[in-house]
Amino acid sequence: ATPTPGPQRTPARCMLPRSRVGALAFITGALLSAAPSRAATRPLVMRAGGQKPPPVSGPLSDAVERTMAERRRRMVEEHMRARGIADEAVLGVMAQVPRHRFVHAVQLEDAYADHPLPFALGQTVSQPYIVAATTQLVSPRPTDRALDVGCGSGYQAAVLSRLVSHVTGLELLPPLAENAAERLESLGYDNVEVVLGDGWMGHPAGAPYDVITVAAAAAGDA
Repeated sequence: ATPTPGPQRTPARCMLPRSRVGALAFITGALLSAAPSRAATRPLVMRAGGQKPPPVSGPLSDAVERTMAERRRRMVEEHMRARGIADEAVLGVMAQVPRHRFVHAVQLEDAYADHPLPFALGQTVSQPYIVAATTQLVSPRPTDRALDVGCGSGYQAAVLSRLVSHVTGLELLPPLAENAAERLESLGYDNVEVVLGDGWMGHPAGAPYDVITVAAAAAGDA
């Protein structure tokens, strides 16, 4: 089998602090069943989910950014608060993090629709409700250190970064890791570190973690 890239350190299982069991949120069938999808207002733009992630770019025009901010507000009210997301800190961050800066330009109209969007290399930008529900489940605190396994576009890491002291985003695919690191830096998420590696072993160099979110499958022995 072809070896997968990993952190440049001896692999070891991620250790959680003894004083507090780290909160792990797995996107499972149970969570998905609690999040009925809503019909999109237009067909999904699938042509953007090719080999390359979207290029990192600067802000759009003031008019477009105002439109995106209003859509973000409506997303929070209609798809999150109305469906049981009650943590005001989580809702506040979901209303701030610009999901439209994590997607392809051709998906701009769907940036705040409540469904995943194709990103690159077969990966997606997660459904906003799932990101909010996952974040609420782990109950992040300002002093926490978080590990986000399956960093992808960096969207979940960006959300977590506004609620904890530090986030390590772990990503298996080099083009996605590089893109996420550049994107997060350009957007000012300076407490996020993106690490290239296989999530099965976690990232022991940054352990212990108070919060761990997992949005990717990891093959290996239990």
